[in-house]
Amino acid sequence: MFNYLCNPSAAIRKRLSLLDGKNGVSEQDESGIHKIKTVAECFSIVDKMTFENVLFHGYDSLENCIKVFAEYAVDKKEEHYQKCLDIIESKKDGDSLYKRGITKNAELFEGKGYSASKAIRASLLICSGIESEKETKLAIQHSMECFKAVLAYERIEDYAYQKNGKWIYRDGKLFPDYYNLRILALSSEWKNEETIRILTESVNRLAMLQPIPSIFVKVRSQLIAPGSYLMHDFDSSFSDNDDNKKAEWLIRNEYFSRMGVLNNKCNLRKVKESINDKKVLVESMLSIKNNYAFTKWGAYSGVSLEDDWLKKERRINDLAFRIGLISHYSNENFA
Repeated sequence: MFNYLCNPSAAIRKRLSLLDGKNGVSEQDESGIHKIKTVAECFSIVDKMTFENVLFHGYDSLENCIKVFAEYAVDKKEEHYQKCLDIIESKKDGDSLYKRGITKNAELFEGKGYSASKAIRASLLICSGIESEKETKLAIQHSMECFKAVLAYERIEDYAYQKNGKWIYRDGKLFPDYYNLRILALSSEWKNEETIRILTESVNRLAMLQPIPSIFVKVRSQLIAPGSYLMHDFDSSFSDNDDNKKAEWLIRNEYFSRMGVLNNKCNLRKVKESINDKKVLVESMLSIKNNYAFTKWGAYSGVSLEDDWLKKERRINDLAFRIGLISHYSNENFA
């Protein structure tokens, strides 16, 4: 769907260039990326950061800035991006940095197998092309285990129970969350035909289990919500979702395509049909009234690489770029 692009942003142009294996980019485009509102706002946040005051998780956080810089293809040697990487590479597990913006019971939460600061840190290193750290490799391995665990479940009661109207994960039962998905989507060392086959079966099982309600983790007497963003519904048409869920649909299926699971053994029939119906995709994109989940970048939001949606061509560019990525990675990874 890349052929639907019309005068795209400097960030999209650079991403396309990198996708074609070209490392060079014009100074004009590099400068143009820095001037995009979302990137410029993150530069301002990083300018005020110190090792002592930086927020790790949430809006206006170290996590969000790195996520934005990676998505908008800011050069890793650029001073703001480099400052962020210097912070997380120098601050190891257990540092007070990783408690800022994170639940106070994070260690117990992680001990039960759910994502907190360690997984977030690993995802930030991976999206910045740093995959070789021991902790990062462990995060990839654990994410695989979470997806494999799904193959043993045939109904929600196999991994959760209900109490006082809320679903709670059973002790010892793993379930993949947003960071497990993101870690596998953006890394590559784990990929081979066998692991892709297993993950394809896992995604098929997730689709069988959908819709998955909000499920809490019980830590002592407290119920904590894990990062379940993107992990509730799996097989749907783009047009059948509300405005916020449309943003989730694009990112989730981009991640699935990067993982290689949108192949001919994948049972996400509605997703595949939707990807191929360009007319309905465009009509549905133009019908969006609430663009918050697209244009507001945070730990659990953000899709748009355009500066704004004042012109309809810009929202079509964001759609065309993401659908183009889905098709590209689906063809690349054992499709």
